[in-house]
Amino acid sequence: MILLCMLMLVMLFSFGLLYFIRAGQQANARYVCETRLRLAAESMVELVALRIEQDPQIPSCWPEDIVMDIKLATVNLAEVTPPDGVAWKAGGIKRKDKIYLLGYARNSRNAKPWEECRLVKGEMQKVGEQYVWLGWAP
Repeated sequence: MILLCMLMLVMLFSFGLLYFIRAGQQANARYVCETRLRLAAESMVELVALRIEQDPQIPSCWPEDIVMDIKLATVNLAEVTPPDGVAWKAGGIKRKDKIYLLGYARNSRNAKPWEECRLVKGEMQKVGEQYVWLGWAP
Protein backbone atom coordinates (compact mmCIF):
# COMPACT_ATOMS: atom_id res chain seq x y z
CA MET A 1 0.00 0.00 0.00
CA ILE A 2 2.81 2.40 0.87
CA LEU A 3 4.59 1.50 -2.37
CA LEU A 4 1.42 2.24 -4.33
CA CYS A 5 1.12 5.67 -2.71
CA MET A 6 4.78 6.37 -3.43
CA LEU A 7 4.29 5.29 -7.05
CA MET A 8 1.29 7.66 -7.39
CA LEU A 9 3.31 10.48 -5.85
CA VAL A 10 6.20 9.91 -8.29
CA MET A 11 3.75 9.79 -11.21
CA LEU A 12 2.15 13.10 -10.16
CA PHE A 13 5.59 14.67 -9.80
CA SER A 14 6.65 13.41 -13.25
CA PHE A 15 3.46 14.71 -14.91
CA GLY A 16 4.02 18.09 -13.26
CA LEU A 17 7.61 18.14 -14.48
CA LEU A 18 6.49 17.16 -17.98
CA TYR A 19 3.91 19.98 -18.02
CA PHE A 20 6.53 22.48 -16.83
CA ILE A 21 9.00 21.40 -19.55
CA ARG A 22 6.36 21.60 -22.28
CA ALA A 23 5.25 25.08 -21.18
CA GLY A 24 8.89 26.21 -21.27
CA GLN A 25 9.36 24.84 -24.77
CA GLN A 26 6.24 26.61 -26.02
CA ALA A 27 7.34 29.91 -24.47
CA ASN A 28 10.77 29.49 -26.03
CA ALA A 29 9.26 28.79 -29.47
CA ARG A 30 7.09 31.93 -29.23
CA TYR A 31 10.09 34.02 -28.22
CA VAL A 32 12.17 32.70 -31.14
CA CYS A 33 9.32 33.46 -33.58
CA GLU A 34 8.77 36.98 -32.21
CA THR A 35 12.49 37.77 -32.29
CA ARG A 36 12.81 36.43 -35.83
CA LEU A 37 9.89 38.58 -37.02
CA ARG A 38 11.22 41.70 -35.26
CA LEU A 39 14.65 41.24 -36.81
CA ALA A 40 13.12 40.70 -40.27
CA ALA A 41 11.06 43.91 -39.92
CA GLU A 42 14.10 45.85 -38.72
CA SER A 43 16.14 44.50 -41.64
CA MET A 44 13.50 45.72 -44.09
CA VAL A 45 13.56 49.24 -42.58
CA GLU A 46 17.35 49.35 -42.60
CA LEU A 47 17.53 48.21 -46.22
CA VAL A 48 15.06 50.89 -47.32
CA ALA A 49 16.90 53.52 -45.24
CA LEU A 50 20.17 52.55 -46.92
CA ARG A 51 18.60 52.94 -50.37
CA ILE A 52 17.17 56.35 -49.42
CA GLU A 53 20.59 57.47 -48.16
CA GLN A 54 22.07 56.40 -51.51
CA ASP A 55 19.27 58.00 -53.57
CA PRO A 56 17.54 60.84 -51.66
CA GLN A 57 15.11 61.40 -54.55
CA ILE A 58 13.10 58.25 -53.72
CA PRO A 59 10.76 59.96 -51.21
CA SER A 60 10.39 63.12 -53.31
CA CYS A 61 7.23 61.75 -54.98
CA TRP A 62 5.57 60.72 -51.69
CA PRO A 63 2.63 62.85 -50.54
CA GLU A 64 2.75 64.42 -47.08
CA ASP A 65 1.17 62.66 -44.06
CA ILE A 66 -0.02 59.60 -45.99
CA VAL A 67 1.34 56.12 -45.37
CA MET A 68 2.96 54.94 -48.59
CA ASP A 69 3.43 51.30 -49.46
CA ILE A 70 7.06 51.17 -50.52
CA LYS A 71 7.34 48.81 -53.45
CA LEU A 72 10.59 46.92 -53.22
CA ALA A 73 11.26 47.37 -56.92
CA THR A 74 11.27 51.17 -56.56
CA VAL A 75 14.07 51.04 -53.99
CA ASN A 76 16.01 48.30 -55.82
CA LEU A 77 15.21 45.62 -53.23
CA ALA A 78 13.18 43.30 -55.42
CA GLU A 79 16.01 40.76 -55.40
CA VAL A 80 16.07 40.62 -51.58
CA THR A 81 14.01 37.69 -50.34
CA PRO A 82 12.56 37.43 -46.85
CA PRO A 83 13.61 34.62 -44.51
CA ASP A 84 11.82 31.30 -44.95
CA GLY A 85 8.28 31.45 -43.57
CA VAL A 86 8.25 35.26 -43.25
CA ALA A 87 6.26 37.75 -45.32
CA TRP A 88 7.32 41.37 -45.09
CA LYS A 89 6.33 44.82 -46.31
CA ALA A 90 7.80 48.28 -46.11
CA GLY A 91 6.02 51.59 -45.76
CA GLY A 92 6.85 55.21 -45.21
CA ILE A 93 5.32 58.45 -43.98
CA LYS A 94 6.74 61.80 -45.07
CA ARG A 95 6.25 64.68 -42.65
CA LYS A 96 7.93 68.03 -43.32
CA ASP A 97 11.67 67.31 -43.13
CA LYS A 98 11.35 63.80 -41.66
CA ILE A 99 10.52 60.35 -42.98
CA TYR A 100 9.21 57.55 -40.82
CA LEU A 101 9.95 54.14 -42.32
CA LEU A 102 7.75 51.22 -41.34
CA GLY A 103 8.70 47.57 -41.49
CA TYR A 104 6.11 44.83 -41.08
CA ALA A 105 6.87 41.13 -40.85
CA ARG A 106 4.43 38.28 -40.23
CA ASN A 107 4.62 34.54 -39.99
CA SER A 108 3.37 33.35 -43.36
CA ARG A 109 2.88 29.80 -42.10
CA ASN A 110 0.30 30.80 -39.49
CA ALA A 111 -3.41 30.67 -40.34
CA LYS A 112 -3.97 33.68 -38.05
CA PRO A 113 -1.26 36.14 -39.14
CA TRP A 114 -2.38 38.86 -36.73
CA GLU A 115 -1.19 36.67 -33.87
CA GLU A 116 2.40 36.51 -35.06
CA CYS A 117 3.53 39.80 -36.56
CA ARG A 118 5.83 42.67 -35.74
CA LEU A 119 5.84 46.32 -36.80
CA VAL A 120 8.87 48.56 -36.34
CA LYS A 121 9.39 52.22 -37.16
CA GLY A 122 12.61 54.04 -38.04
CA GLU A 123 13.15 57.76 -38.45
CA MET A 124 15.17 59.73 -41.01
CA GLN A 125 15.65 63.49 -41.26
CA LYS A 126 16.47 65.60 -44.29
CA VAL A 127 19.71 67.50 -43.87
CA GLY A 128 20.40 69.59 -46.92
CA GLU A 129 19.68 67.31 -49.87
CA GLN A 130 20.46 64.09 -48.01
CA TYR A 131 18.48 61.97 -45.55
CA VAL A 132 20.19 60.92 -42.32
CA TRP A 133 19.21 57.94 -40.16
CA LEU A 134 18.10 59.09 -36.71
CA GLY A 135 17.31 55.69 -35.22
CA TRP A 136 14.31 53.72 -34.11
CA ALA A 137 11.11 55.59 -33.27
CA PRO A 138 8.67 54.46 -30.58
